[in-house]
Amino acid sequence: MDRMENTHTDKNFEQKLKQLQDDLIKMSEIVEKQIEIAVNVIKTKDSQDAQLTQNLDEQVDVAERDVRDLSFEIMTLHRPVASDLRLVFTALKVSKELERMGDHSRNLAKRAISISSSFDDELIEQMYSLGRNVQSMVNQVLDSFFKKDELKAKTSWNQDAEIDKEYKSLLKNLIERMHNKETSVVDEGTKPILIAKSLERIGDHATNIAEEVIFNITGHYIDLKKSDFE
Repeated sequence: MDRMENTHTDKNFEQKLKQLQDDLIKMSEIVEKQIEIAVNVIKTKDSQDAQLTQNLDEQVDVAERDVRDLSFEIMTLHRPVASDLRLVFTALKVSKELERMGDHSRNLAKRAISISSSFDDELIEQMYSLGRNVQSMVNQVLDSFFKKDELKAKTSWNQDAEIDKEYKSLLKNLIERMHNKETSVVDEGTKPILIAKSLERIGDHATNIAEEVIFNITGHYIDLKKSDFE
């Protein structure tokens, strides 16, 4: 029988659901910090900050395991239904998306410090701008998750189109400069392209979270590409 109310007589169950949400909040805060630091490294070339993204990535991996283990424990021992079950499924998927964001942040910071300080300032600024916009998108989609805000989730999902546009513009600029044999760009090889790709992938993971947010709220997966949301 489907439960119609959100109240529980099992206090232990309630505590575990709260712990699951707290674990996700902790994990999201670490990833948001990791992305912020990694994006700043594009400009600062700070090796200590780049190392910090590596250290934070280890914390993200631990947090992802904690969410996974607690989710399986809840499903095994308590057999949640309805909205509680959606929360557990969403937690598993969101934690995996966050873990992948952490991996991309670590990689882009590592590549950013290896780019020469003589590298083209315009391209550095273009990469940094892309990074800041991705960071904003991630912040918004995670806010929509914890506040259960469907409209904000859809709005953040829509930001991905602008992220993709910036990403393609940056790639075009890089390829044109390499074709013209501009020394600073050619010497750095594919590193700027890989940085841009990492940022674009973080944006993709954010859109996946937006879809999970809507599922958690509504109980339905919606193809936002075909929806009438503008």
